[in-house]
Order: sequence, then structure tokens, then C-alpha cells
Amino acid sequence: MTFWWADDNYGQLLQCYALQKYLRDKGHDAYLIRYDNRNDFVKSATPLHRKALKALTPVKLAHYLRYMADRKTAAREISMHPRHFNEFRDKYIRQSDRLYTSYEELRQNPPDADVYIVG
Repeated sequence: MTFWWADDNYGQLLQCYALQKYLRDKGHDAYLIRYDNRNDFVKSATPLHRKALKALTPVKLAHYLRYMADRKTAAREISMHPRHFNEFRDKYIRQSDRLYTSYEELRQNPPDADVYIVG
């Protein structure tokens, strides 16, 4: 189980492929557990007005604007030059049929395995 859903992170894709290939070459029935934890992040208990004041400092505002510009550039690059990550995953990485979208869902109905590797 690892970070696997990005469309612009070669490291995550190659690390997943390499580990799975190594384990399968050693005779293990390894597969990727498709768990997307983006819904599991706990929202901060900080009041909204305090968050807004912290976010509006000149330095943080500049960082945020730069981050948003970089995201637009990256999205444009990906659309102009598709990297075919999904096709690679589908072809070369054995994956669980089920997509787990929360920790609770994963905990209540874990995939059958003798050993879990997380990283």
C-alpha cells in the first residue's frame, strides 16, 4: 500500500512497480491495495477567522499564489504531454479490484493478505 494515484510523480510509480516486481520475482503474490486517503484528512479545529488572518500574511499569500501558478503550469504540461500513468499502472502493476476511499472502509473490510507493506 503506497501513494499511487498521482499523474505527475514518476518516483511513486516506479517505486511501486519495482517493489511489486521484486516481490513477484521472489514468488509472492504481491498487488497494490488501491487506497486513496485524501478523504481521511482531519479538518483543523482552528476557527475560520484565525485561519484567514494567518493565510493573509504577505509571505504566505505570495507562497500560495506561486503554488497556484505552478499547479496551472503543471496541469498545462500534463495536458500537452500526457504521461500515461494510468495506462502504465493498468498494464504493469497488479492492483486490488476495490478502491478504498477511507481508512474506516479499509479497516472494516481489509483485503486478504498474509503480509502488508506500507510505504
